[in-house]
Amino acid sequence: MLGLQEHILLFRIQKLRDREAFNVLYKTYAERIARFLSMKVGDPETVADLLQDVFLKAWKYLMEDEPVEHPQALFFRIARNTVVDYYRRTDPEAISLDDEGVTEIPTPNRSNEKFDAKSEVDAVRALLAKLRESYREAIELRYFENMSIEEIAQALDKTPGTVRVLIHRAVTALETLRNEAHEKNGKESRTTSEDGQGLTETR
Repeated sequence: MLGLQEHILLFRIQKLRDREAFNVLYKTYAERIARFLSMKVGDPETVADLLQDVFLKAWKYLMEDEPVEHPQALFFRIARNTVVDYYRRTDPEAISLDDEGVTEIPTPNRSNEKFDAKSEVDAVRALLAKLRESYREAIELRYFENMSIEEIAQALDKTPGTVRVLIHRAVTALETLRNEAHEKNGKESRTTSEDGQGLTETR
């Protein structure tokens, strides 16, 4: 349900064509949308261009006086479609459909980025890159952007029930990957320890 402020802003935008009101929404959601785009596209300049495109499309949509239940969901839906359009233009072979008919968007190569190995958030984001697109988006929107089930449903054009199932499956898949990573790290640590003991005994 919209708050009073957003109701007023949408009224001013759609009925009065108030750009200042739209600017308030921009300042409220631009950082979140930019973060979402950066997880889909690695290049900062491209992210900036796509961000402008997203809000231009949002303005045009609102000018059509279509009903909007959740502005945040609208912006994220437009952002997702904008990323799909971007890859269709630049690398059409890179996108495909997953088992649920969701467009798979390639994960940007972030090999040059520096991550804090002690950061739980960075560790989760690294695992997210291994999930299918539909799972990755569900977790990003729910737990990183704090969107409600209804907002996510609108952003992904799904029913709330489908979104709940999607999130459950995504969390299960993520937990499996996390356990596998911990198990792998544990084995590597034991191997390193055994190798060190062997060297000590040899000396």
